[in-house]
Amino acid sequence: MSIFQPSFDEITPVTDIELDRAFDVYETDEEYLAMVGSANAISDYQPRQEALKQASRYALRKAINNVLKGRES
Repeated sequence: MSIFQPSFDEITPVTDIELDRAFDVYETDEEYLAMVGSANAISDYQPRQEALKQASRYALRKAINNVLKGRES
């Protein structure tokens, strides 16, 4: 196993409560919702898909960070 990736035995699975908190980002984060709204206003397919991908990456990163922060406290 790589020094950068622990084995799966060392990883605590995400709980349902953590998952619910993570999904809140997709429903309530104003910056994410604005990014999606802006992306959907793009008429060309490829640029719109890239903008949606960037919005998804933003939300996923924030959701993961929220779960990790919750585990630290």
